[in-house]
Amino acid sequence: MDTLRINQWELLNRQLVWATEGPVLPVNQRCAYGLSGLQAAWYLHEGSVEITHNRVAVRAGAGQWLFPAQAQGFQEFSSDARIVSIRFQVEWPTGLSLFNHDRALVVDGARVPRLLRTAARLASVAVTPAMGQPAHFGQMPVSLSSYLRLRTLFENWLQAYSDAMIAIGLSPRILPQLDERVLDAIRWIKHAPLHEPFRESTLAKHLGLSVSQLNRLFTRDLGQSPKQLYEERRQQVARFELSETAHPIKAIASNLGFLHPAHFTTWFRKTTGVSPTAYRVGI
Repeated sequence: MDTLRINQWELLNRQLVWATEGPVLPVNQRCAYGLSGLQAAWYLHEGSVEITHNRVAVRAGAGQWLFPAQAQGFQEFSSDARIVSIRFQVEWPTGLSLFNHDRALVVDGARVPRLLRTAARLASVAVTPAMGQPAHFGQMPVSLSSYLRLRTLFENWLQAYSDAMIAIGLSPRILPQLDERVLDAIRWIKHAPLHEPFRESTLAKHLGLSVSQLNRLFTRDLGQSPKQLYEERRQQVARFELSETAHPIKAIASNLGFLHPAHFTTWFRKTTGVSPTAYRVGI
């Protein structure tokens, strides 16, 4: 396995959206799903599930893990299905997920026993709304002790998930070796407030570079400009907010720096091909 410096691994975005265990609610037994920018893992204690993506159906039964493709599809659970459901994000700032999930994967639970043990512990302390309903852990009020415990359990599960993916033959996708100035710029973009205008000149000044030098470094190391990376981050946040929260579209637009929802709609449609409302309804 390739190695990176610790400060490069720390660029990996790791976010828990929800973790829950129990029966699948009737409203979620037969419906569309969407995982744009997110990953999901379902373990079936009982029952079965079939998902369809690009006209390809994949089925999993009791005692198996199902990792849906990172795309939109259709899910159909049996009425007796009882599952552990983890929805999460583990990807690089460029939008590249750590493991490739362009197709659904089914893994026998007996092959990766630690994955279920860590998932069950995580779900036992993760207080979420009803299974399958929009949830956003990042906005839930918790004590410091609860936060640290939740982060530890999530990191333990991610370790088990990583080991499981490697065990079935997948290799982690890692960033290439980057110039330290590009790494610094990525960190800056990662934490830049999305409701304020992004200016490459401000970033260049922070790094002690000219705008042209900054863009040359980015093009060489990442194949894109700082502005493009920032816009990808805004798109990721927009898709996440629309699919995983019930926040009003007007509020999402404002938080992303748009003075008028119509401008947000035009921007979102240009990249995704659909309006924010259609995207939310279609998930």
